[in-house]
Formats: sequence, structure tokens, C-alpha cells
Amino acid sequence: MADFFIQSNERDQHLPSGYKILLPSVSVGNVPQLTLDLIINSLHAKLSGWFQDDSILPVIGNKPFNHSSPSTLTTPAELYISHANKLMIVQLRSPIAKGKSNKFINRLVEWLEAQRPSAVILLASLYAEERMDVHIQSSPFRFLLNENSVHLFTHFSSALNWQPMEPRNTENKAASPDGVLEIEQIFLPGSGFAKQMYKKSASLPLVTIAVFSSQGNNCPDAINMADHIDQWLNLKGNEEGERNGWSLPASWSSVYGGPSPKSLY
Repeated sequence: MADFFIQSNERDQHLPSGYKILLPSVSVGNVPQLTLDLIINSLHAKLSGWFQDDSILPVIGNKPFNHSSPSTLTTPAELYISHANKLMIVQLRSPIAKGKSNKFINRLVEWLEAQRPSAVILLASLYAEERMDVHIQSSPFRFLLNENSVHLFTHFSSALNWQPMEPRNTENKAASPDGVLEIEQIFLPGSGFAKQMYKKSASLPLVTIAVFSSQGNNCPDAINMADHIDQWLNLKGNEEGERNGWSLPASWSSVYGGPSPKSLY
């Protein structure tokens, strides 16, 4: 896997094992990526390496975070680590090349397995127009577990009052008693490679967290998703139990460009 992931500090022989790993699927409105930018910036997570593969479309940008060096460049696939929170964050900034998603997911799953994570948390957003009545009348967030993360069902559904993903595309519409669905029951429109990832992650403790969303100004959706995740991971809390707000990343200031030139009016 040396050619798939490059560590930023060659003196570090190994990445930490047993951490939770946050991962986005490039989805409608880019909500997962915006959410992870918000979390990375707020936690001052450290850039620890880059992923390279011909399945990742190339992109480059300026300094993304408030704590980044002015000379820092953004690349399409990066790894950030917050040791204080025992959290690794894989950030993807471009979609996967057409026809190469299987190859990418296979290599990503292999890399994830090598890290021996306590949980892999896949973030996704779904087309809001695909909601059913039950979605409109309740929280826009849903979770999906696999056989290796099923132990979290009681905590999610009872302690956090989260709602599991409803089965679709099948005659059996009964809710799953443990948050695990068969692959043919899963309907994740607009979620990028989320369903493929679920199918190929039988060896990983995968937790998929999805939100219904629409294209537009999706920064508020990202803040809501970060708040939702924080109910479980307590990323904003410190040792004294105090809670602070999220720190908006520098990259958000130019998401929609600058103000209109006054000469137009």
C-alpha cells in the first residue's frame, strides 16, 4: 500500500491503530466534505499524508484551514489526525473517475483494514426529493450499520434517539431490528460510492451516517451534520466537559466567491 498512501513525515514508521476513521462519500451538495473540513479545522487536526491513485481526479487549491501554513496547498485526497480525539479523517475533494470506483474502494478498504480502526464512519448525503413521508416528518439523518458495528444499534437508537435507515427497493419494508440491511434493501440516491463501500466493507466496523439534502448553500447542512456526529463522538467537548462552537474553515469564505463589484450598480 506504499504507493496508495504517502506519509507526510517519513520518520513516523506507523500510523496509529485503533482510532475511529471519518470518511466522506462525495455526495449531493458536498455535505460530507464540508462537514469534515469543519471538523478538521475545529480540532486543528494535523495533515499526516496523501492518497494517490489514478482513480482520484486531480485538483489543487489554496490553504484550506485557519491553522494551515500560508504556503499549504490542498490536494484531492488527504489524511488528517487528531490524536487528542483518537480520530483519523480521510478528506476527499474530488469525485472518483468514471469506471474506477471499484478499484478505488478495493484499495481504500485494504488501507482501512491495515489501520485496525475501532470504527469507520462513512458520511453521505442523499437527494432530498427522494424522501418518503416518514423522512419529511422526522429527522433528516439516518444511520446504517453492518455486522461488525451492530453493537452500536442500542446506543444510537435509545441513548441518542437516532433513526436507522429504512429499507427500500424490496417488498419487505419492515424496519431492521438491528440497523443492518441487505444490500438489495439499501437505497442511497445521490450518495456517490456509499452503497459500494457498504457492500465491500464486510471486514470493517462500518457506520454510515446519511442526511437528506439539496444542492445550494450547504454550509448549514454541514454544521448540522457535524452537530449530529458530535452527539456520539463528543468532538467539541474538553476534559472539563465544556462545549464550544465549531470554527469555520478559511476555505468557506470563498465557497461562493466574493461580493459583486460595485461598478455593476
